[in-house]
Amino acid sequence: MNHQDAPIRSFVIDDADVSIQTIVSKLRFISRLGKEEKIEFVNDTISTVADTTWNNFCRWWSNKGSKEQTLHFIRLLCEDALQAARKCLSSNVSYHHKVGTMILVSLRESKTGVDSLSETYKKDRWFVSKVETFQKLLETKISDLESTIVKENSSGARKQQHGEMGDDASLAWMQH
Repeated sequence: MNHQDAPIRSFVIDDADVSIQTIVSKLRFISRLGKEEKIEFVNDTISTVADTTWNNFCRWWSNKGSKEQTLHFIRLLCEDALQAARKCLSSNVSYHHKVGTMILVSLRESKTGVDSLSETYKKDRWFVSKVETFQKLLETKISDLESTIVKENSSGARKQQHGEMGDDASLAWMQH
């Protein structure tokens, strides 16, 4: 059989896969947030804008973003990420466990962007205090999840399944 006669493989990507891709992509976006950058929300997209007087006025006028909206967005994203990671890490399937670990790594990496957010709004002590508190709580939740998984693994409660997942591996079980 030559290359042209080879069957085309189909890749199954279900809603859970897309959801996890979206979560990880947004976490990576947050991790790349630089100092003096602010997040702007337009329709279903997010982007960054420089911290200038003009941009601040435009964001205020058009209601495209505020520091409170940004923190709310990050909080919800991290809660979704923790929930997905918890579900993946509690699975007996090796692929799911690897995905859960990837989510936790992305959560930890997003801390860099949240630190930049604190720097951007450093003149607002109350807001910075809220960001710092959020970060401490998030770190506690991540550590708690990791220690729970380690305990389950060491007690033998979780048994790895070693089988071929293939390219059509599905996370559909997460939707239930």
